[in-house]
Amino acid sequence: MKRNTRLPVLMAVLCVFVGCASAPETSAGLEESKLSLRDGAVLEGPACGLESPECPEGLTCASLDLDTGRSFQCVRAQEVCDRLQCGQGRECVILESYPAQIRCGPERCAPPGSRDAASSQTCR
Repeated sequence: MKRNTRLPVLMAVLCVFVGCASAPETSAGLEESKLSLRDGAVLEGPACGLESPECPEGLTCASLDLDTGRSFQCVRAQEVCDRLQCGQGRECVILESYPAQIRCGPERCAPPGSRDAASSQTCR
């Protein structure tokens, strides 16, 4: 390996194994990334997890990173995001895993010229 390529390769390997350093999020950034229940909404369902019994039929075990803390609960995946809200510029997303992860992700934008572009909000 050439001498001038060792450092970039080493940095890439360290970045993968240790994690790339990034600027710490401001408290405003943290607020935007937290889920919260919409006014009057409730999440019903038993607690779940890797070592807990399976969820009743029609429910999925999910990890919810709410503004009140992380919880593991059986939820209806098709309806859970309707009961939750994120900060401005974010939307509720479901990451497929076990348990499913319910998080705030970046807002999806319609591609320019698509049928949905006219009704879509402007994304950054």
